[in-house]
Amino acid sequence: MQRVGMIEPVVQHVWRYIGHPNTARQQLYTATLAVHSAGSHFSAAALQVVDGIPCTNLARTACDLAPHLTHQQLVRVVDDIQRRGFSMRWVMYRADKLNRMGRPGPPLVLDIVRRRLNGYRVPESAFERMLAECLKSPLLTGIVRQHRLVDTNGDFVCRFDFAVPWARLGIEAHSRSYHLGELVEHYDEDRDIRATKAGWETVYLGFAATKSPQQVRHDIEQIVQRRTHDLGLVNPNGTQLQLLTQ
Repeated sequence: MQRVGMIEPVVQHVWRYIGHPNTARQQLYTATLAVHSAGSHFSAAALQVVDGIPCTNLARTACDLAPHLTHQQLVRVVDDIQRRGFSMRWVMYRADKLNRMGRPGPPLVLDIVRRRLNGYRVPESAFERMLAECLKSPLLTGIVRQHRLVDTNGDFVCRFDFAVPWARLGIEAHSRSYHLGELVEHYDEDRDIRATKAGWETVYLGFAATKSPQQVRHDIEQIVQRRTHDLGLVNPNGTQLQLLTQ
């Protein structure tokens, strides 16, 4: 095959088809075959066992990446691990073993994971976490995530990404990847009608909202203030919202 120009040696005992593009993934696969190793760090983060290329597991990868990421980026990595169904105790076990070797990454992972051992519910997406950061406000008392709305009979009406239940306000993360298409559009409309019949208002926040958290908080606070006034609602703290109007 080499004589007829089909393959060429890359390293000892590893050959490649000449007609195939020489990609970064191919080079990584070559390296793992040549020295019987596994992809790690950012390579493992991108791969997670793709095309038969061995790589470090998710817990080890998170520990390897931790020193090179911001805290928020690392939180999103741990979110992804938890969202895939992996146990936080397993991550803690793996990180603790690496921590004994004196590596800088495991303590950063352990600091996040230890807080999640007692039933922490991970956001459904990184986008949802960003919106949660936008909506932090001492004035928005009682804001909750993944609120399940039921009617007076206890029957399910809908679920909101976020909600201010006492103000009967639902807030949806309106990401293009999840809110485009005829079927999804019909679902959103049906949910909004059912929520409105139950006396609730629905507000949609898009990805652009995460770029201006202060403005988002200001807008939501004003909406809550208006509903408090119009519906005669009472803030759980018994205080009136004093907001700027500009």
